[in-house]
Amino acid sequence: MGRFSATRSTSLAVRFFDNISTTGNLTTEAMTPEEKAYSVINNAHTSNSKTVNVDTAANTLTFVSTSLATPPSGFPAQTTGDFTIFINGVAVENEAVTSVAQSSADVVVTLNTGSLDHGLATNDEYMITGKLDA
Repeated sequence: MGRFSATRSTSLAVRFFDNISTTGNLTTEAMTPEEKAYSVINNAHTSNSKTVNVDTAANTLTFVSTSLATPPSGFPAQTTGDFTIFINGVAVENEAVTSVAQSSADVVVTLNTGSLDHGLATNDEYMITGKLDA
């Protein structure tokens, strides 16, 4: 007894189409060029290439002359989860990042140093990656 009936098509004869190709309708792009460009932004700024002011009393890092990328209309506002902060090449846990905010022409990162194994030091290397202007 055969596995398939004689009336069943073989897998070589079956062709699959989506509805678009059988109806002739064209699809439109779901995202604008601006939305696509924003979606792929992942820039990095480091204290080796930018001025970073460290305020150990306020637990803040100020990346001077740095801007957050502006989300397109309809996109959610940026949160701390949209950025990764590194201290001396080691990523800071998300729970230790209190805020990432634009302040005039600078980006200010506020850290909860109680969640870090150490405090901030002016001679450490700092880096931020995420939705930042180049």
